[in-house]
Amino acid sequence: MHLNFNIYVWALLLLVATGCSSTRYSGSEKCYYPLQPGDKILIPSLPANGYDYYLKTIRKKFEKTGVTIIYLPEEEWNFRANGVSSQLDSSSYPILKRLGYTHFLFVEPVNQKPSQSFINVNTPQEQVIQSNRLTYKPVWYDMSTQAVINMDLYSIGDSKDIFRSQIKTTIGALESHDRNGNEYNVNLSSTSSALSTAIRKGTKRIANKCTR
Repeated sequence: MHLNFNIYVWALLLLVATGCSSTRYSGSEKCYYPLQPGDKILIPSLPANGYDYYLKTIRKKFEKTGVTIIYLPEEEWNFRANGVSSQLDSSSYPILKRLGYTHFLFVEPVNQKPSQSFINVNTPQEQVIQSNRLTYKPVWYDMSTQAVINMDLYSIGDSKDIFRSQIKTTIGALESHDRNGNEYNVNLSSTSSALSTAIRKGTKRIANKCTR
């Protein structure tokens, strides 16, 4: 059975790189007013580990809207050349507007539950024993990976938020069975995968709610 177990698990890994994920949202249900083609959004910061992937994800969600996404560190030299010392200070807003910027998009991770990767196997006999225990909860039941982020779209011209959202992504174990009836519970997700899912889905929500 050891060989069959290894073969089955490796096949299963192809399907569980991100586990079984769910995402919940809270905050705004609609924009105060929609984004327009030609708008220019400035992202002040992103999580340092993997920021390039997150930036590509955000740009991809807006690529058909006519809205341009700019990452502040990539334009630092240009801001300094135009006399902007602190992009987030309201005194710099007139210069930012002159440079064509219309909004900020703030992406702030507020909570992350460390990943707890595991592979659990139950034989048919073990499954029967567990099913007879009404209050039984396996050790891995709560071993999920989680990321919570805030995403705020802020109007530079009006100096106010036009859309605010908190996104909570949880990645739990994926359950599967082989032909011998063995049950496999697998979660090999990472904190970064939960975070990237939250950013992707949060950006999609903003793009859907705030563009026509």
